[in-house]
Amino acid sequence: MVWLGALYTVALVVAAAAPVGLSVYIWQHHRTPAVKTLTVALLGGSGWIVCCTLALVSSSKESGVFWIKMGYIPLTIIYVTWFFFVLQYAEQEKLLTRRSLALFSIIPTITVMLVLTSKYHSLMDTYTTLVRDGGLFLADFSIRPGIRVHTVYAQALFLFSDFLLIRMLVRAGHFYRRQIVSLLLASVLFQIMSLLYMFVLPLSLYSLTTVILFYTACSALAFSTYKFQIADIIPVARGAIIEGMRDGVMVLDAQNRILDVNPLMQQLMGRPAPQLIGHSVEDVWPPWAGRIITSKIEMGKEIVLNLCDVQHTYDVCISPLSDWRGNLVSQIVVLRDISDRKKAETQLRKLFEASKLINSTMDSNEIFTFISDSCQELVGFDNFMIFLVLNNRIYPVYVLGKIEDLVEGVILECGEGLVGTCIESRETLVLDDAHKDPRGKVIGTLEMRSQIIVPLIIEDNCVGALHISKAAEGAYDQGDVDILKPLSEVVSSAIRNSNLYNEIKKFGEELEERIKKRSEKIETLLNARQNLQKETSLERGLTTIVDSMERLGFDRVGVFLIDPGKEKLNFHMGRGVDLPDIYTSISLKRKEYICVQCVTEKKTIHVKDSRLIEGIQIVHAQSFVWVPIVVQDESFAALAASNIRENCVTEEDVKDLEILAGMCAAFIDRTRILIEPATERASKSKIKYQLDPMETYIVLEKKSEKSFEIFVDLVTHGMPGFLISREYPEKIKKKYNLLKTPMLWLSRSERENTIIPDDLPKLSYVVEDFTRKSQESVILMDGFEYLVTQNGFEIVLKFLQELKDIISLNNSRLIIPVHRETVSSKELGNLEKEFTILER
Repeated sequence: MVWLGALYTVALVVAAAAPVGLSVYIWQHHRTPAVKTLTVALLGGSGWIVCCTLALVSSSKESGVFWIKMGYIPLTIIYVTWFFFVLQYAEQEKLLTRRSLALFSIIPTITVMLVLTSKYHSLMDTYTTLVRDGGLFLADFSIRPGIRVHTVYAQALFLFSDFLLIRMLVRAGHFYRRQIVSLLLASVLFQIMSLLYMFVLPLSLYSLTTVILFYTACSALAFSTYKFQIADIIPVARGAIIEGMRDGVMVLDAQNRILDVNPLMQQLMGRPAPQLIGHSVEDVWPPWAGRIITSKIEMGKEIVLNLCDVQHTYDVCISPLSDWRGNLVSQIVVLRDISDRKKAETQLRKLFEASKLINSTMDSNEIFTFISDSCQELVGFDNFMIFLVLNNRIYPVYVLGKIEDLVEGVILECGEGLVGTCIESRETLVLDDAHKDPRGKVIGTLEMRSQIIVPLIIEDNCVGALHISKAAEGAYDQGDVDILKPLSEVVSSAIRNSNLYNEIKKFGEELEERIKKRSEKIETLLNARQNLQKETSLERGLTTIVDSMERLGFDRVGVFLIDPGKEKLNFHMGRGVDLPDIYTSISLKRKEYICVQCVTEKKTIHVKDSRLIEGIQIVHAQSFVWVPIVVQDESFAALAASNIRENCVTEEDVKDLEILAGMCAAFIDRTRILIEPATERASKSKIKYQLDPMETYIVLEKKSEKSFEIFVDLVTHGMPGFLISREYPEKIKKKYNLLKTPMLWLSRSERENTIIPDDLPKLSYVVEDFTRKSQESVILMDGFEYLVTQNGFEIVLKFLQELKDIISLNNSRLIIPVHRETVSSKELGNLEKEFTILER
């Protein structure tokens, strides 16, 4: 009956597949370690069925016997792992030690070894009949001592498992009872499967029967998995809950006698459970009984108790239990440790107060003081420091404790020492002993073993660190770090606000100072304008310009005048150090000089750093400016200003100097005297005097009669003349009938065509302008003695020497009457040496 063999095979294959599928599902949806053990037991059952199937369909005696022997391996796995699962389910993991696991595995291991070596002994099954019927391999065998021991041991484990499940069934709630019943059913079915082997049934009948039993057990487990969530919810024993609670639990009867206490309550009461249970709480714990025990539910009462010499704060909750008549049956007293919460509340309150205090001021010193006070109150310290990063270097800006002398003048680089490491990594450092840390450069004295270094981070930039230390070793823990982290955020915010405030304050002060300085500069420019409008002297006007340049804040200033005849730029006057000598000149053809470029190109040259430009300077300066003075599109002079310090000449300074140059140009244009060459009506008489051109003549005479005679003779014979005299011009015109000859009056009367005697530069400029416009001319300067009395002989001599050069360059003639008795012999000698002398 081949179909019977096929039917057996299909049934066995289906039975083997069912526990595999259940195991996969449970493994994927497990919630507890016990479920993993259950899947191993189910897979063992599946393996045992596979071995039975292979034994039934074997084609030879040897293969059939082999698979029967192999079936013992998964068979031992079933009852051992099931036993382990029940222990875990019943919260008896304390029995599953390494030692106990080894002991429980001894007999299963010996059984497997005896089966594998059965051909050498007769302790296990002996097969007597081997036939094939209906496509199945059938075997008859006899029971040996080894299999009896194996079966008895398996039954013992199943019975102990049943006992644990029945005990749980009695104590468990309604929901868990359905779980336990399904497990108990599976355990009994597994137990019957193991026991059937002892009845020596034919292999086919035994296999079919065990398949049915195993399949039924798997169905019960599958139903319990889906319906009662055995893979997710496992009952927890009262002992595991009560004994493991961090709260103190005490159960009292109606007379306040102790019925039960957990370990924590035993520690609080100072006695073990046998000395407490059955006794009145007032007798065994008198100091606290009156403060705790009441007849109603009460929460929120707080008491302070010592536990291991450490004070703990407990919240008391009392729950009375009454019967159906309302009579008190018992009370459950629960003491919940709220020490951490109280500590956290205290720290938060202190942190809030510290935050208000730190943010109550913008003064950096006050902020640092409030920070140190807050850290002392929150975690305590022996030494306290605040480090800040300035220009990529780390400085201690606030120090408190015995280490002030140690850190004085200390400057750290980023990454150097513990503080540098903290700032570079932006991570808090906690050290039990800084002496053992190789990074502890500078910060590692005997006064600072325990250290906490907290980075101060502002907008993702580490700007410094708080350094807190104690002399004791291991004085700080993670809790201290946790409370300092939010404080560091407050500190960082306060430092940022203080920096912003100080920056705004500094900016305001700088702005106020800039406004003040700007007002002073504007006032300087206005005063210069007013003074120049009233001034008629070129020399005094230039002095006003120099004074104004100096008041504008320049370290070194100067005025350079152009000598168009000689094509030179001459230094005329200035203020400051390292200036060139007066009348130092530079040819206007020397284009490599920056000052020459300024006047020839008529443009302002502003240099912020002289190292970055090409060109020669008259006087070295890092930052300087040259501004031309242009009068009617002609360069007249140049203003030079520079700073010998590191202060840079700014654009604003340049604009101020250009304003001054404009004022100077307006002043020069207003006050300069331009003499146009003109010739008198030609005389019919023959010219009497012939003077060589490009010569300066000194006429020695008491009165200026000879000088005027020569001058009138020349101008009335077609030569343009120019008269500078101490005499009033109108009087001279009438006396000598000079109608066209231009004249200047040496006087302080400030009348038209008047020039003051000490304004020699202006007079020089007028002469140079006149001679340059004439191809040849003659000039009479009457008033030598007046100029000497007003300026001094040395100055007048230098002036005359300058005029001599102008006369020579412009093909002119200069006549100067001098009274011999008004000068000394030495002075006369200088005149004779320098000029041509005419005696009367």
